Amino acid sequence: MASNTTVGELIGDQQVVSMAADATAFEAACVMAEHHIGAVPVMQDGVLIGIFTERDLVNRVVAAGRQPEQVLLRDAMTLQPMTISQSQSLSDAVNLMASHQYRHLPVLNDEGALAGMLSCRDVPLINQFLSERWRKWREGVDARAA
Repeated sequence: MASNTTVGELIGDQQVVSMAADATAFEAACVMAEHHIGAVPVMQDGVLIGIFTERDLVNRVVAAGRQPEQVLLRDAMTLQPMTISQSQSLSDAVNLMASHQYRHLPVLNDEGALAGMLSCRDVPLINQFLSERWRKWREGVDARAA
């Protein structure tokens, strides 16, 4: 993959799976499982207002003792997620995802509308880098616990 590849070139004509803010965490989990994805953009009136990720499901719903069938995405999603333009370079995306430890990044077109989602699985380098950082962090945690 060329170093000047844009995010838009990588995602191509991706079909975005999104959800409404009044959908439940359970519904989102089912959609994510069905489509083999780890996050869904949350839309309201055609505008991106949040992102609901596997981490949100675990941390804000399950671990918080809440019932996924009763929790609305608006109450468990990450608000106003960081985004990237489809015209930006893949290098920009890798740097952004790595520096913030994001696994999913909404991609906007030139008009500011949602064009797709970039996942660390879309770029093996991102996945490899984040896995290595996780392993090193985990080793540090285990060493301090010993």
